Amino acid sequence: MTVFQFTVFGEPQQKGSMRAFVPKGWNRPVVTTTNRNLKAWEALVRSRANQSRAEHSPLGGPIALSINFYFQRPKRLLTKNTIAVFQPHITAPDLSKLVRGLEDALSGILFLDDKQVAKIEATKAYAASGEGSYCQVQVREHYPAQLQFGEVRHEAVQPSTAPLFQEPELQNAKAVKPAKRKASKTAIRREVGF
Repeated sequence: MTVFQFTVFGEPQQKGSMRAFVPKGWNRPVVTTTNRNLKAWEALVRSRANQSRAEHSPLGGPIALSINFYFQRPKRLLTKNTIAVFQPHITAPDLSKLVRGLEDALSGILFLDDKQVAKIEATKAYAASGEGSYCQVQVREHYPAQLQFGEVRHEAVQPSTAPLFQEPELQNAKAVKPAKRKASKTAIRREVGF
């Protein structure tokens, strides 16, 4: 099994949203991203991925990604009580957008296309005290025979003969007679049993 492992030092950047506009006098739209730092981050990731790859060609089968994003700790988390504690990073940027940006940067270098990614394990946390931001990446081949603890094999399920939507049966419910005339709230409560 082929495994590529490397660390990228620097502030991880999210993929962001794409914008398209047609400049005056042009026939085709120009597509840009809302994150200006993304290209520099992708170049840094590609550089480290190329060093990790050495002379291997990009993987062609299903891929499993393990990614850990670490951000520099803010001053509020540098107290005696929080320095040694693992702190998840629960503010922006979004983890899913960080993963998207990394997948696009690795596409064509470690694997042919990001559609090959069949499994992703990702975390976002604060780095240890005194460390800057960085990202740990592991790319490996992923095949169904390599199931790990906690994964489930999907087995064929026999179709049920019961109807999909069925009215629930009410047990010990009192039948409510429809009112022929407009009833007061008190009269309705007496009929229902409240």
